[in-house]
Amino acid sequence: MQYNLSHINKIVERFWNGKTTLKEEQLLRNLSQSSQEFRSDFPDLDSYLDQQNEFKHIPVPKNLEQNILNQTTQPKSSLKPILWFSGIAATLALLIWILPAQQNQGYSDQEVQQAYKETKNALLLLSNKMDEGNTYALKLGEFEKNQEKLKQNRNNK
Repeated sequence: MQYNLSHINKIVERFWNGKTTLKEEQLLRNLSQSSQEFRSDFPDLDSYLDQQNEFKHIPVPKNLEQNILNQTTQPKSSLKPILWFSGIAATLALLIWILPAQQNQGYSDQEVQQAYKETKNALLLLSNKMDEGNTYALKLGEFEKNQEKLKQNRNNK
């Protein structure tokens, strides 16, 4: 099959960026199946399209998107973690700066207030990063479970 390499290069670039139309994708699939020149010019794309063809026969459940959303999203969090970390921050500020300040009058009220604010900000920053890490770990765990299910389905057939 004769084709314009510069035109196909543009379509392939749009394909990898996720911006092709269905018609353009079908053109790439047809070229992958029928043109040895295409396969040698675009081996990565050819391999990718071949792998997609292997999974074409696997039926996709109707409620797959909803199941994935249910597994990867967490219920709306309450204020309990924020209150808990605020309590920790206040306790640490009390223990670290306020009590010693009463014993040693070397600290001004402004320094004590600043120390309390810095401790609170540091603990809130830490709690936010912990929550992001937990969310990422949960999503990664769900991804691995789904990947295992796909492997089992592929091995069963």
